[in-house]
Amino acid sequence: MIGSTEHLLNVSDHHRVEGAFYSIYGVVVRSDIPLPIDAVTQAAEGPSLTFRYVRGEPPVLSGNMVAELRCYAPCHEGRVAVRLYRDPEGFWLWQDAVGSFRIHSGGRLAEVYPKRDLPQEILGHVLLGWVSVFALQRAGHPVLHAGAIMTERGTVGFLGHKGQGKTTMLANFMAKGHALLTDDALPLQVSPR
Repeated sequence: MIGSTEHLLNVSDHHRVEGAFYSIYGVVVRSDIPLPIDAVTQAAEGPSLTFRYVRGEPPVLSGNMVAELRCYAPCHEGRVAVRLYRDPEGFWLWQDAVGSFRIHSGGRLAEVYPKRDLPQEILGHVLLGWVSVFALQRAGHPVLHAGAIMTERGTVGFLGHKGQGKTTMLANFMAKGHALLTDDALPLQVSPR
């Protein structure tokens, strides 16, 4: 259950994490924070992206604010929920309910400064979503605003602007027994044929 005391993330819990390897979006990721997917054995070439847990408070966010996202759900009532800052060292991604993430130039390292007592399931999902997608984009992987479903004939992607029905199409396919690959962001990997 999210929010139970056995799942709360705090400094002492995270200090003991040794790091695990995961395969997400076609790349190997090493994370000090447990992710809500199965870990894999370390690949010979090492990780393409590392999530490093940093103890303590994040530095004051600096640089030029390049984007902010307001949330109009009842939880925020139009307040800013996400901000993105850029400085010479890379980017800061701040999410009000989760914490701050330092994505270094090149997108291979993301330092994680979670809010204290944040359920680790929430942090893991944010790392799999917003943070990994942004870091992969910074590392040169193209990312589409899309959803994708796996069928017996292959993968089908749905692209479109917000509100165009991508998630509805995915839900219809899932109702017919097809597996969801991704919703909202689809990182691509170019490989020679």
